[in-house]
Amino acid sequence: MVNGTQIVKGNETVLVPELSDAGSYHFSLRFYGFETNFYHTEYGTGFPMRIEYSMLVTTIGCRFRNETTDQWEGTGCKVSPKSTLAETVCLCNHLTMFATDAFVPPNSINFDTVFSKPIHSSGIVLSTVIFLWLILFVAMMYARLADIKDRKKWVTSSLPDDNPYHQYKYEITVYTGTARKAGTRSRIAFLLCGQDGDTGVRIFDHRKDVFKAGSVNKFLMSTPRDLGPLTHMRIWHDNSGQWEHASWFLGRVKVHDLQTEQISQFLCNGWLAVEDPAGTDRVLPVASPDELTSLGHLFRTSVRHVLTDKHLWYSILSRPTRSTFSRVERIACGMSMLFSAMVASAMWYRSDDNAEGQNGLKIGPFSFTVTSLYVSFMTTLTVFPINFVIIRLFRKTRRNNAVAPDDVEEEEEPTAYATAHHDGRSVPDRGVRHRLFQP
Repeated sequence: MVNGTQIVKGNETVLVPELSDAGSYHFSLRFYGFETNFYHTEYGTGFPMRIEYSMLVTTIGCRFRNETTDQWEGTGCKVSPKSTLAETVCLCNHLTMFATDAFVPPNSINFDTVFSKPIHSSGIVLSTVIFLWLILFVAMMYARLADIKDRKKWVTSSLPDDNPYHQYKYEITVYTGTARKAGTRSRIAFLLCGQDGDTGVRIFDHRKDVFKAGSVNKFLMSTPRDLGPLTHMRIWHDNSGQWEHASWFLGRVKVHDLQTEQISQFLCNGWLAVEDPAGTDRVLPVASPDELTSLGHLFRTSVRHVLTDKHLWYSILSRPTRSTFSRVERIACGMSMLFSAMVASAMWYRSDDNAEGQNGLKIGPFSFTVTSLYVSFMTTLTVFPINFVIIRLFRKTRRNNAVAPDDVEEEEEPTAYATAHHDGRSVPDRGVRHRLFQP
């Protein structure tokens, strides 16, 4: 705003008549009130002066409720020149229910000139971007190592006491709970019973990194004959894990008959611990269809699936077993969403004087205003579509030698199994087995 020969900070509002045609409209600025010697400065005649200004374009209109068509219309109404950004004054030739509508277009971002600005004028932004790239580099290294470990864990392990000459095969999937300290390093054993016999006491692989919290471990078990329809499973551990690694939270066990394709589920959802009233020994009957479709079971499996796979950030730390959507890709998608949200926020955020002094809702150290909620909502609408497409492309892409996602999420593909034991794995001696499996 120009006051005489002095440039002062202020706002000017110009109301443009209603424009109904699409096209380009040009606005020009001209400064009045300067003396002829305004540019005669100590630096010489005609030295240019830098004047910064910002312009906000808002589309406003007057509408009335047509009770016949039950629609909002603008016939007979126009915006008064007395209208401001905070208040719309309508001039109408009839009386009915009135309303105003307003549309604030986003800030335009010219990527051709945005990088030509001096670095010192955007030091905070540059520092933030560099810091995020450093975090991305470190996170990518961690994610890559974790992906390599994940692929090793995807291997279906043979039981250490398996007989390679037994030809009847079962695949056993053990789901450890996601509770804090749910994993164990204790040695775990089980007895699987069917109508035509049982397996005898069998031992799971007791490497220290197998039964971690939230893990899904698959084992191949061989028996000399078909056990028939399964009835129950007895499972226990010897509490040999150190400190917090002694107890174990078992979610469920799934047994897949590879010959008949029959699947049996054994639900536990409880602690196997000496401090628990049930102790470290459980007898789990085969789950009925009503139990598998109960609200409690469906809720637990859905929450586990949402947190470990659908939640983009949480799943980086707890990626579901056998998922083709790697941790590296999840981090890349997360950073893409973060950077695009930063750009979208710059598009929709405005620091005009009307936004100042708004009364917001305060919850502890956080405060929310109408402007901040509006910016958040519009940023989400801007960022979500493109990032949703990127994430879906990563999820649906199958790689060479990739494994299908876990059965909790999608249908499994047939898996090839080997009957040979892993290198370095031996059958425990009789004394150890006697101490471990005493009731």
